[in-house]
Amino acid sequence: MSRLKKAATTLTLILLIATGSNAAGRRLHPEAWYQAKFCNAENGRMEWTTPDGARCDCLTERYAIEFDFDTKWAEAVGQSLLYGAASNRQPGIVLIVRNGEGDVYQERLAKVIETYKLPLALWIMDAKTGAYQRIGGQS
Repeated sequence: MSRLKKAATTLTLILLIATGSNAAGRRLHPEAWYQAKFCNAENGRMEWTTPDGARCDCLTERYAIEFDFDTKWAEAVGQSLLYGAASNRQPGIVLIVRNGEGDVYQERLAKVIETYKLPLALWIMDAKTGAYQRIGGQS
C-alpha cells in the first residue's frame, strides 16, 4: 500500500472514530430551536440584552430564563440569576434533557435550588420533542 493510501486510510479511520464517538453527544436541535418553541408558547422575547450586554435566552412578563442542555446545568444557575437581577424578574431555567439521561443533572440542579433556597423557576424540556413541564412551584 502506498504512503498516500495509508495516510488516506488512517485519516478516514480517525474521522470515523471521532464522528462515531461524538454520536452519543450530538444534539437533535440547536439551543435556539428550544428557545423559540418555549418563548413563542409563553409569549416571551428571545435574546433580550441586559444593560451590561449579557443575553437572556427568553424574557417573559414574569421570568428571565436561561436555556441549557442537561450537562450544563451549573452554568444555567449563574446565568439565570444574572438575568433575573438585570430584568427585575424571577430567574428561571429550562433544562433540556435527553431521554433518561438527564435525571442525574436534574437531581443536582433541584438539590442546589432547594439547599440554597434559590428563587429559580425550573422547567424540564424533552430534547426530542421540545415538550416541557414546570417542576415545582407555580407556572
